[in-house]
Amino acid sequence: MRNHVLKKYRDADAKRKVLQFARAFLRYMSKSSFDQRYAAFDLFLELPRSLKERKFVTRRIVTKEDIKNILIAIKQAHRSGGIDTYHYLNYKAMTVFGAFTGQRPLATIARLKVWQFKEAVKLEKPVVVVFPVFHIHIIHVLR
Repeated sequence: MRNHVLKKYRDADAKRKVLQFARAFLRYMSKSSFDQRYAAFDLFLELPRSLKERKFVTRRIVTKEDIKNILIAIKQAHRSGGIDTYHYLNYKAMTVFGAFTGQRPLATIARLKVWQFKEAVKLEKPVVVVFPVFHIHIIHVLR
């Protein structure tokens, strides 16, 4: 049965659901008939173990000095005319936001929108909640 379910269904949730139903049925049969042989088959209906995805961690810790150096470089680029005022303020805000929150630039910060910050600032306790999926919402933190 396990092999049949694993071949028939592609979705991991469907596989899990069918196998859990079968395991629950075997437990029921074991209890209702007082026959532990049904319970012994439970072992054969487990999903195969999958390898967990390894998350990469930055090898280097970003220090306060690093942040100061980045902000100085952005300021110097603005003063020398390398970047305009709009980009100067944008880079400065993103650097400070990333430094204080620990959010990763490409994975999280790049997805944030200006309206989210505008709405967060209007709240009594400004909070921008970044969910791990592609939906980013602003919520009001209750006391």
